[in-house]
Amino acid sequence: QTALSGSPQVFGIACRGDSTGMIIGDANGSWAPYQYYWISSIGDTLESTSYTTTRDTLKDLSSGVYTLHVYDAQSCFVSYSLNVGEPMTMLSIDSILVVENIACFGDSVGKARLFASGGMPNYSYMWDNGETGLVAQNLSAGYRHLTLTDDWGCEVVDSIYISENPEIQSTISVVQTVSCYGQSDGIASISSVGGIPTYTYFWSNGHTGLSMPDTSSGLVEGSYYVTTRDVIGCEVVDSVYVSEPEPLSMIANELVWISCFGANDGLAYASGLGGNLPYTFTWMTNGQVGDTINTVHPGLHTVEVVDARGCTSSDTIFMHEPTELHVNIDDNLTILAYCIGVNSASLTSLATGGTPGYSYAWDDNLVAPQLTATASHLLAGVYTVTATDSRGCTASDSRDIDTITNTMTAFILEIDNVSCFGYNNGSAVVNASGAHAPYSYQWFGPNGYSSVNDSVANLYAETYSVTVSDTNNCMVNTSINLSEPAAITYNTLPSTDAVCLGSCDGSVLLDFTGGSTPYYGHALDNNTGVVTMNLLSDSLFSGICAGNYTISLTDANDCPSYLVNGGNNQHDITALDTIFTALSSNGNMILCYGDATASLSIDLNYFNNTYSYSWENVLSPGVSLGAGSSLVGLESGTYVLLANYMTCHASDTMTITEPDSLTILGNVVDADCYGASTGSITTNVSGGSLGYVYNWSGSSSTNNNLNNVSAGVYTLTVSDMYSCEYSQTFVVGEPQEITATINQNSSNTYLLESNNVNGGVAPYVHSWREASAPNVQLATGTTYTVSSYGDYFVRVTDAQGCTSESNSIEFISTTINEVGSSLEVSVYPNPFRSEAVVDFGRVVESASLTIVDMYGKVIERHLVGNSDRYIITNKDKASGVYFLKIETRDLSYNSKIIIK
Repeated sequence: QTALSGSPQVFGIACRGDSTGMIIGDANGSWAPYQYYWISSIGDTLESTSYTTTRDTLKDLSSGVYTLHVYDAQSCFVSYSLNVGEPMTMLSIDSILVVENIACFGDSVGKARLFASGGMPNYSYMWDNGETGLVAQNLSAGYRHLTLTDDWGCEVVDSIYISENPEIQSTISVVQTVSCYGQSDGIASISSVGGIPTYTYFWSNGHTGLSMPDTSSGLVEGSYYVTTRDVIGCEVVDSVYVSEPEPLSMIANELVWISCFGANDGLAYASGLGGNLPYTFTWMTNGQVGDTINTVHPGLHTVEVVDARGCTSSDTIFMHEPTELHVNIDDNLTILAYCIGVNSASLTSLATGGTPGYSYAWDDNLVAPQLTATASHLLAGVYTVTATDSRGCTASDSRDIDTITNTMTAFILEIDNVSCFGYNNGSAVVNASGAHAPYSYQWFGPNGYSSVNDSVANLYAETYSVTVSDTNNCMVNTSINLSEPAAITYNTLPSTDAVCLGSCDGSVLLDFTGGSTPYYGHALDNNTGVVTMNLLSDSLFSGICAGNYTISLTDANDCPSYLVNGGNNQHDITALDTIFTALSSNGNMILCYGDATASLSIDLNYFNNTYSYSWENVLSPGVSLGAGSSLVGLESGTYVLLANYMTCHASDTMTITEPDSLTILGNVVDADCYGASTGSITTNVSGGSLGYVYNWSGSSSTNNNLNNVSAGVYTLTVSDMYSCEYSQTFVVGEPQEITATINQNSSNTYLLESNNVNGGVAPYVHSWREASAPNVQLATGTTYTVSSYGDYFVRVTDAQGCTSESNSIEFISTTINEVGSSLEVSVYPNPFRSEAVVDFGRVVESASLTIVDMYGKVIERHLVGNSDRYIITNKDKASGVYFLKIETRDLSYNSKIIIK
């Protein structure tokens, strides 16, 4: 049997101050069933149970100490003192700090930070926007709620207010719709409230505005978007639609054709469509306003419509007319009267053109005219036929029919009226035809005038008659009335003086009548006798220079004029003194090309401080360079000095010259071999002013050419006689240095190879030589077989004759020959792996050590001084047999050494 146990479980309070604690008693052991007694800290029984075999739970407990008694069936019991705990402090949101309010309305960029304490640490956070951090980053405006939960699930709720700036509210409107289809004169305006003024407006057409309200003009039809940005960068977007009327169009119609050729009684009508009512129609032909025009002549006619907004459209019509109506009397069908007084003549006519359906009427009888195409029973005389078409259009033709004697006619061929009042230079010529020539003439005129010639002259302005007779004494009379212009009478009115002496812009106003246009004014200089004549403009005689004049005028026929009684023809034309200016020629040359060192000044002999002056470059007329008496710092060019006084003007021009730009043209010859001084530079200098001085960088030469120079950079600076300078840099090149390397063949160490030549100019020539006789060529080619001891190298010559020598390889005797008993040399250890000591047996002042391989190739060479030993190593040497040769001033020693 086990002991009685209550096995209590205590569940603490999550949130301080709550009554959410709980204790579970779970009895076991001893004798079941069990009974539970729950007692408070002050001894009160809180709850008890009857005997049971299950557990018992005490709920909704506040913090404190509780006692549990558990009894078994034998009334044995156990007692437990149980402490229901709670957090030391109450979970609290101490404060919520607004880190950042919202600048732009509607954004969710507000920031707030929570400060919490109490409860059980390891807090969790839940903001009402779903964020779970201590600091919320994306809060919208308004009261934002936060739930703080500690590690035991205790929750505290609080809120914070996130403010935001007022919403930017823009009002956008169309100030003016597009007036005419396709135009760009629409206007829209926008104004705003809210946000943080001031505002910047960005229109989708590229316009940017700062005013309020802001207006964008020159708009075409369409939608426009405007971004309103306040001073802190908040933005809203609005849009507006700028409308335009439908395209204005029109059509013109020809309603009624023109009745007769050349008439103007056509009828046309125009109608409009689109645009903005009402319409105004204007016919370009005669400016008539209205949609209908009824006085239209044939041809093209354009009508323009203007709507209520001034939009325009036009159309053109062609007004038709019938072909011109003609009636012709056919001379081939004409029958003449046999003689005077007999009505045996007839005329036949034919109408064409117009609108067919012709009728005819002759003027042979005013009461009962003949109405057929042919008129008969006619006397000699003049007859006219009138043809009328179906539209009432008419055409006429006339014939003067004679008797068979061919009636004579006479008319005045030429008339010249009298040119000037009172002159007798009129003339006339009479021409006769028909009947029987020749003709005789008899003229009659005023004051007993007569003449028997066909032409008469020196006639006054009167009436003259002439009788023409043929050989049959048939006669015909005609007359003329010669005219003449009225006499020219004049008077002068006030005159206007000339502005400047020499300007000749004085004038005199004339009052005159008579004569013939055009008229010419005459101004006789009363002092010189010189006459100025100019064409009058209306009544103004202008272009008169200063002076004292007698004024008169003539007309187109050079007729004289007469001063009216009491009139004035004397005038004094005065003027200001002539102004004059001139430039001084000093300082108008530039010594160096491109400088601005020239100056110009007014010649003091012509300077007047009452004048105003202005300087200009002829290439920039109207652009003033200055207004003083001089101009400095000038470049080359042509300059104008303008002088002005009381609207009188004078000018002078002067050109500033400059030498040509210094230029250096050069030719470079590179050095033919690397390191050689065989290069050259040849130059040709032009421009500037002769008397050049040459200075080379990198050379002491003062000539324009350099010879025998090595590769490098050389700069030639040229100075002319005015110390103007110009420099040009030249680069003398050279071929790459020739490098040659020889080595021993890997399988035959006595075979030397030269397969690695670089630089110079291929192809190469190889010359093998031995150091003791370097000028003796042993062989050519890229290989050489050594047949005797010596120090061998190859001399390489390229295509330009440049040479270079390779490294050398020495072959010496490997015979062991110990010489000189006084040099006791020992080598130990021998064989060796890393190093060996060469012991001379005594101190030697100077010795050379040479290590040679089995083939006689020198591997190392060392010099030793004032030492009794030397250490040799196996560095860079393969295992094998080598020969050591030691030489002093008078002794030598050979020995074999072995490297393991």
